[in-house]
Amino acid sequence: MWLPINQASTRLGVSRRTIQRKVSQQTIKSKKDGNRRYIWIDPLFLRKS
Repeated sequence: MWLPINQASTRLGVSRRTIQRKVSQQTIKSKKDGNRRYIWIDPLFLRKS
């Protein structure tokens, strides 16, 4: 599921800055829609957490 950076950082338990770093390192899947960036989080991963 695609989540905005703020929601993704909350769900993953990491800071917004960490998510931004992962995006710039291209170690996390992301897309832009206008001025907003979305992060791909596998729903199965969230159920295990």
